[in-house]
Amino acid sequence: MTRLLLALGLVMAAAPAYAGDTQIYGNARFGYLVSYPDKLLAPEQEADNGDGRRFHARHGSASMSVWGGWLTEGETPSSIAREYMGACAGGTVTYKVVKRSLEAFSCITARGRVLYHKTTVRRGARATLEFDYPRAERAIWDPVVKRVAASLKQGAPAG
Repeated sequence: MTRLLLALGLVMAAAPAYAGDTQIYGNARFGYLVSYPDKLLAPEQEADNGDGRRFHARHGSASMSVWGGWLTEGETPSSIAREYMGACAGGTVTYKVVKRSLEAFSCITARGRVLYHKTTVRRGARATLEFDYPRAERAIWDPVVKRVAASLKQGAPAG
């Protein structure tokens, strides 16, 4: 019951992030929620292990992925950022922040795509959001990324 109340509270906190047609994806295994514009993004099947879900653009080649995981010994937001920033090799980092309980960065890859990555850390678990879209579609996706990233809320994991 407590977990349900927490999830409901997180949904209520995430709901104002959008005006209009949105859906909320909640992950029970790792206790996170994220809202997304369902007119732009279509959900795929949840991963077999229950850690997350991928979404693809209804038009074009953009994608969004969200997943959870358990922190390993010594893993920090800084080490997580270093691990995933390898995808930016040869590109230009346009945004980066690392704090005690989160990391986020954005880059334009050598292939001309925008990669955005955000991980929050809470109670031994992490929730990660990633967007990948063509640089030519920044006017469409940059505002979406900003709103979706702000909606990522992490509660208590089920484990």
